[in-house]
Amino acid sequence: MMSAFVLSGLAWSTEQASPDDHGKEAGSMKQSVTLEKVKRWVGDEATVSVYEGMAIPGISLFSYTPSPSASVFMHDFTPPRWGVLIRHDDVMILAGKDGLQAALDAGVSDPEQIARLALLFLHDHGEFAEEIEPAYQGRFLIYYWRRNDMSRQLMKAFLDQDTLTVAIEPVP
Repeated sequence: MMSAFVLSGLAWSTEQASPDDHGKEAGSMKQSVTLEKVKRWVGDEATVSVYEGMAIPGISLFSYTPSPSASVFMHDFTPPRWGVLIRHDDVMILAGKDGLQAALDAGVSDPEQIARLALLFLHDHGEFAEEIEPAYQGRFLIYYWRRNDMSRQLMKAFLDQDTLTVAIEPVP
């Protein structure tokens, strides 16, 4: 789902591109530059990952983990993770509720994708529980996720679509 790597700088290739590869290389170079912007925004010591869980037209999705010295880890050393996106139209870097709202504004409407984005932008750890489909209950999107700690406890989340806030409760 995610491929993590730490950037210490950009490595530029000196290989010549064939005419068929020009579009691929341009996209790859643009993504490298975009990734470098996110890297500068979150800090040089952070681990930045391209979020490959979904594609949203006009948006690049990333996740990052702050450096160990800049973040407080949980008792089992699970590092926090947050989402970041860049809108290509105005090259804005957005995180948290603003990032989730930008993704929704870009047309994301599938409940599972919204739940995955909520995990990326509003939680600091956890992974989507694929065995239980998200469902709407009034203005709330209810989805399930598993903690990334040693307990792997199943959690239930209630995303308020009006305020983009999440209430969480453990599943017994």
